[in-house]
Amino acid sequence: MKHFKIQKNSSAVDEIIKMQLEKLPPLTKVEIVVRTVTPYYCINAPKKISKNCKWESKNTFRSNSDGLIDLNTFPSLAGTYSGVYPMGCLTFLIPSKKNLLNKEQKSNKTSFNEFCVFEITALLDGEILDQCRIKRFFVNKNIKHKLVESNTFQGRFFYPENETNLPAILILSGSEGGIEKAQAIAQLIANHGFATLAIGYFGIGNLTKDLSRIPLEIIEDSISFFKSQKMIDSKHISIYGRSKGAEFALLAASYFSEINCVVVNSPSNVVYEGISNKGFPTRTSSWSYRGKNINYFPFSFKTFFLSKITHKDFPLINENSSCEIPVEKINGNILCIASSKDEIWNALQASKRIQKRLAKYNFQHQFNSNYVENAGHMLTIPCQPNSRYKNIDKKLLMNDTYETWNNTVSHFKDNLKQNSYQL
Repeated sequence: MKHFKIQKNSSAVDEIIKMQLEKLPPLTKVEIVVRTVTPYYCINAPKKISKNCKWESKNTFRSNSDGLIDLNTFPSLAGTYSGVYPMGCLTFLIPSKKNLLNKEQKSNKTSFNEFCVFEITALLDGEILDQCRIKRFFVNKNIKHKLVESNTFQGRFFYPENETNLPAILILSGSEGGIEKAQAIAQLIANHGFATLAIGYFGIGNLTKDLSRIPLEIIEDSISFFKSQKMIDSKHISIYGRSKGAEFALLAASYFSEINCVVVNSPSNVVYEGISNKGFPTRTSSWSYRGKNINYFPFSFKTFFLSKITHKDFPLINENSSCEIPVEKINGNILCIASSKDEIWNALQASKRIQKRLAKYNFQHQFNSNYVENAGHMLTIPCQPNSRYKNIDKKLLMNDTYETWNNTVSHFKDNLKQNSYQL
């Protein structure tokens, strides 16, 4: 007998779908086991975990008097998580203890993570009642992609097939280097009706291994690429950056007026010193333009250790510093996303200083903020496990992730005058 009733057998990674079991014995405990059966890319997974590693969740639910279990609205009584959470069986997966170490090197051959297939099993007293499989995709079948390569960056371009006047979004990830995280974000945003270009600007292929003196010309070249594509509405170009990529995005948007919409996730309001691939300061700026260093805040071990002793935020930067990003020059609306528990840098303070500086210079566009209290620096995409924060309620953490992700997509839709295309 078939018991599973799934709204869609194929759905986007960031989409909530209805998942139910029916025709069960009333008021009976049923164990639901979810396993990956194809390679699984998790944006939050530690680098040591291979995409070939198996992920799994096990949770116990009780059917109601009508013999129904709704996996999104019924509480998990025990297992990987407890209580009610939509898509919890997929969101709170755990990697197998037999993790395969990730030996993949950063290169221009970074995997194109298209989808993952999950097997869902319902068991009653250890016996299989029913099984089904669902696919969760990063890119819809209507999304096309191609590699974009230059001397300064590696890119992957995603766009809905047979569409015109598409708003365009540059996607920049953080200090981990490579392109995988930027690619995952670009893929999912493209599903919402945009053309996206994920950019790897260091730590990939033949590019520099250090996050140092990265040329702003990368963004200039990317804008030129968008303008050369017939399906792009070049009047609506946006940029998204997270972590170090948020610093890059704000700086680039202050230089290039073609960018008229900005989303920054866990940003800095200043330019920092560059970082070598060994994690040491480079004594140069993170960014350059026309061969010259952008003014930057230098790293000081003395100040760093002092901040730890005094329990103060590091770095200690005065307002209106010469290394502050001139955000008032940005030609469009800005959304700043930040957590009050950011463990990398004080993104919340940075966002508030951005807002203060914009007010000081009578910024002519809108500044919007989305501040959360549970997540940390790693605010990425919903419906994927995030085990980075062991002491935070993972349901509250995922609530913050849903909120910030939905606001990101809405900001782009509201500000880029999206055409009528919808999946």
